[in-house]
Amino acid sequence: MSLPLHEKGHSERQDQGPVSETILRNASEIAFGPFRLLPSQRLLLQDGEPVALGGRAYDILLVLTSKAGEIVSKDEISSVVWPGLFVDESNLRVQVSSLRRALGESSSGKPYIVTIPGRGYSLSVDVTATEAPAKQPAFNPGPAPTALNVPLLLKQLVGREELVALVDSKLSQRLVTLVGPGGVGKTSLALTVAQNANRFADGVRVVELATLEDPRLVSTALASALGHPVRSENPLPGLLATLRDKQMLLVLDNCEHLIEAAARLSEQIMIEAPAISVIATSREPLRAEGENVVHVTPLAFPAEGGSLSHEAALAYPALQLFLLRAKASNDGFALLETEVPLLVEICRRLDGIPLAIELAAARVHAFGIAGLASLMDDRFRVLTSGRRTTLQRHQTLRSAIDWSYEILSPMERTVLRRLAVFQGAVSLAAATAVAGADFLPAEFADIVADLVLKSLVVAEGAPTIRYRLLDSVRAYAREKLSDSGEDLEFARRHAEFFAAALSRPAGDPGPASEPSLTRSDSEISNVRAALDWCFSAQGDRNLGATLTAAAVPLWLSLSLLEECRACVERALTALGPAAAQGGRREMQLYAALAGATINIRGASLETEVAWSAALAIARRLGDVDYQLRTLWGLWLHHYTSGPHSEGLATAHRFQEIARGAGRDDDVLIGLRMAGAAHWALGELADARRVVEQMLARYVAPADRSHLARYHFDQRAAATAVLAHTLWLQGFPDRAMRIALDIVDETSALQHDSSEFAAVALCGCRLALLTGHRSAAERLVNRLQELTKRQVNYGNWVRAYSAQMLIARGDAEAGSQLLKTALTELSATAFHVQHSPFQAALAEGLAAAGRVAEAMAVIKEALAGSEAKEEHWCRAELMRVKGEILLRGPTEQSEAAEQAFANSLALARMQGALAWELRTATSLARLYRSLERPEDGLDLLAPVLAKFEEGSRTADVAAAAALAKALAARRSTRSSLS
Repeated sequence: MSLPLHEKGHSERQDQGPVSETILRNASEIAFGPFRLLPSQRLLLQDGEPVALGGRAYDILLVLTSKAGEIVSKDEISSVVWPGLFVDESNLRVQVSSLRRALGESSSGKPYIVTIPGRGYSLSVDVTATEAPAKQPAFNPGPAPTALNVPLLLKQLVGREELVALVDSKLSQRLVTLVGPGGVGKTSLALTVAQNANRFADGVRVVELATLEDPRLVSTALASALGHPVRSENPLPGLLATLRDKQMLLVLDNCEHLIEAAARLSEQIMIEAPAISVIATSREPLRAEGENVVHVTPLAFPAEGGSLSHEAALAYPALQLFLLRAKASNDGFALLETEVPLLVEICRRLDGIPLAIELAAARVHAFGIAGLASLMDDRFRVLTSGRRTTLQRHQTLRSAIDWSYEILSPMERTVLRRLAVFQGAVSLAAATAVAGADFLPAEFADIVADLVLKSLVVAEGAPTIRYRLLDSVRAYAREKLSDSGEDLEFARRHAEFFAAALSRPAGDPGPASEPSLTRSDSEISNVRAALDWCFSAQGDRNLGATLTAAAVPLWLSLSLLEECRACVERALTALGPAAAQGGRREMQLYAALAGATINIRGASLETEVAWSAALAIARRLGDVDYQLRTLWGLWLHHYTSGPHSEGLATAHRFQEIARGAGRDDDVLIGLRMAGAAHWALGELADARRVVEQMLARYVAPADRSHLARYHFDQRAAATAVLAHTLWLQGFPDRAMRIALDIVDETSALQHDSSEFAAVALCGCRLALLTGHRSAAERLVNRLQELTKRQVNYGNWVRAYSAQMLIARGDAEAGSQLLKTALTELSATAFHVQHSPFQAALAEGLAAAGRVAEAMAVIKEALAGSEAKEEHWCRAELMRVKGEILLRGPTEQSEAAEQAFANSLALARMQGALAWELRTATSLARLYRSLERPEDGLDLLAPVLAKFEEGSRTADVAAAAALAKALAARRSTRSSLS
C-alpha cells in the first residue's frame, strides 16, 4: 500500500488513438491523469512527487499500462510479475489493492484499475507515451531476477499493506530492522517485501539464523544463502568482496539470539557493499550504525468497552485474519452474528498477535467460537496446531514465548516473572516498588528498558510512560513465577503496594519508594487482581479489607458502584460481627457500603443501618470528615424515603459540625442539602434563597474530591433544585435555560453520576414539565447513551419515554410502559421522586379509560407524599385526582371542584405558580362545561397575568388559548343578552 495521497483534482490526459505496446516498452515516460511512469528509473510520479509503490505493484501497473483499455487476465499478469513461480491469487489481489489505493480515483470519480469479474483487470483511462531515444535500453518488466531463495508465502498477509509499503520505501536507506514480539509476523512481512522487491539486479537472499546457536556461524549462514563455498575459518572477508559489486537485498531473519553478531555483520555490509540493502527481523533493534527500526505491532482489534456495530468490528484486521484462517481450516465455518462479541474477546485476549490468532482459528472446528473463548485462560494447552513445516517455536503459542524467554539473562527472566503480578499498564515507579526487590532502582529500570527493546514489555502513553505485558506473555510469566516459588511473596507485595498508595490523600506523593497513583481506570484492574488474591485461600483477608477501604474513592470516581458495593460487602463479611466495633477502616467500609447500596438499590433499612454504624464509629473516633460524610448519607436516605423534615434537621446538624470545624466549603454543602429539603417540603421561597446563596459562593475542589465524598457534582445538584424551584414559581424559560446549561457543564466532567443527575433529574424532567418535546427527546437520547456505561439508567429512559408517549396521545402504551418502569425504579434507584411519575401514570391510565386503576394510583401517590412529606408536587396530585373524578362512569363535578379548590389553596400557599396555573386551567374547563365561562375566565386570567415569560410553554399556551375561548364565549353571551 502506498503512503497516503492528496487529491490533486487533475483531469486525465486523453490520447488521440491507441498506444501500441511496442511504444510503451520503449517509452521514456508513460502518462495518465496526474501520473507519470519513468520505466528507466522504476519510478511513479504524481504531479511531480514520487509515489511509494512496492516492486510487484509497480510491475503490475506497467503491465496494465501496456494494455490500456484491454482486459488483462490474472494469469497473464502473474506470468510477467512472478515469472516461473506459482503464486496464490490472494497475493495478486493484495498487490492490486495496494496499487488502487496508491492511485486513488480519476477525476470522473472511478478507480483507475477496474476488476472484470472472472476475467482479470483493466486500466480504465487512456495513456500517452514519449518514446525513448534508440540508444536507451528498452524496458522489459520480466523476467524478474531468478537468483532468489525467498520462500513463497502460501498465506495472504492481512492488515499489513501500509507496513509493506513503508518497509519497501525505507530500503533506500539500506538497513531496516523489523522489531516486534514473537508471532507478530515479522518474517512474513520481510518475505512479502522481498518477493515484491524487483529493483535489485542481483536478486534477494534470505539468511535464516533461527537454527544457529554459535554467533561464529552467522557468516557461514550468509555464505550458504549466497551459494558461496566456505574454505576458511572466517569466510566474511571473501563474502564482503563478493557482495561489493552486487545490487542485492539480504534478509537476516531471526536475529534476536545472535544480536551482536548480526549487528556487526550488518555494519560491515553497509561499509563494504554500498549497493546491498538489508532487512533484519528481531525482537529487539540491532543498534547498528545506520539502522532504521520499523516496529511491527499486533493487528488492530476493537478496544475494550467500545460500542461498535458487528460490521465495524469485523473490519478490524485481527478479526479478518481469524475468519480467513478459520475458513481455510474448516470449509463449513460460518460466524454467527451473536458470536461477534466473543470473537472480539478472543482476539483481544490474544493481543492481536497473528501467530496466536492463526493457532486459535485452526482449533475453531474442535471447540466452536464460544468454546474457544471459554478456553482462553488455558491458551497454552489449546493453541498447539501450527503447521508441521514451520519452525518448532511457531507451532505452539508456548514454544513461541519459550524462545523469547530462554534467550533472556537470569536477571531479565526474574524481572519479567515478577512483572506478571500486575494487570494492565503501570508506572515504572510502581513496577520498581513491587517487582524491584533485590535490584537497585537504576538497575531495575535498565532491565525493564531491555525487556521493552526485546518486545516482551510494552511501553505506552505520553508524556508519562507506562509499562505492561501482553496478555499471553503475562499468562506465561505467571506460570514461571509460580514455578519459581515467588508467587505468594509478590502477590502480597502487589496488594500491599496498592493498599498503601491508595490510602494516601490525593496529591500526597508519599515516600519516594512508594509512588502515588493516578486514581484512574488504569489502576482498577490491579486492585481487582490484588483483592482476588487477598480473599483467596492463600491470601490475607485483613489486608484485603484494608485495600478495599482504600480503593473506595477509586471505585466512586469511576462510577463503579455495584463493584464497590460487592467488594465492600465481601470485606465486611470477612471481618465478621466485630466490624461494628472497629476503627477507621471499618468506618470507611460501612460508609462505602451505604453509599454504593443507596445508589444502586435505593433507600432501605440496610443503608440506614450502615450509615448509622459509620456515624457511631466516626463520633467515637472524633473524625469530623466522616461525621459529615455519614450525616450526608443519612440526609440522602431521608431525602429518598422521607420524612423530609428529618432530612432538613440532618442538614442543619451537618452545617453545625462543618461550621464548628471551620470547614466553610462543607457549610455550603449543608446549604445545598437544606435547600433540597425545603424544596421537597414545598417551602419554595426558602429553597430558592438557600440554594442561590450556596451557588453564589461554591467553588468545586480542583481535586474533584467532592465527587467521591458526595457521589455527584454539588453544583449540578444545587442547580437542579434551583431549576425546579424557578419552574414552580412561574419562571419556565429561566428554569429550562439553566437546566440545559448544567447538562452541558456536567458532560465535561466525565463523571457518570453527575451527568445522570443533570440529565435525568433536571433536564428531562424540566423538558417534560414545560412541554418542550424536542428537548425532551434529545435529553432522553443522551440518557440512553449513559446506559451503555450504567445499565441501571435504562429504567429512567423507559420512564421518560413512557411519559412522552402519553403526551403524544398514546395513553395505553405509555401508561403500560410507565407502570413497568416505575416498578423497576422503585426497586433500583434512590433518586426517585415518585410523585411526578405517579401523576403522569394516573393521567395516562385515565386517558386510556382505566379510571378505577388511575384513581388507585393517585390515592397511593397522595398517601405516599403525605407520609414522606413530599409536598412540592402535592398540589398537582390533587389536580390530577380532580381530572380523574371527571372521567368516572358518573361525573363527580362537585368532588372534582373540591379537589381543584384544595389544589389551588396549597399551590397559592407554597407560591407554586406553575401548579396554580395548571389547576386554574382544569377548574376553568370544568366551569365552561357547567356553562359558567365568566367564573372560569375570572379565575384563569389573573393567574395567567402573573407570568412574565413562558408564552411558548405547553401550560401557558394552553391556558392562554382557554382564556381566549372563554372571553369569546362571554362576549357572545353578553351580546345575546
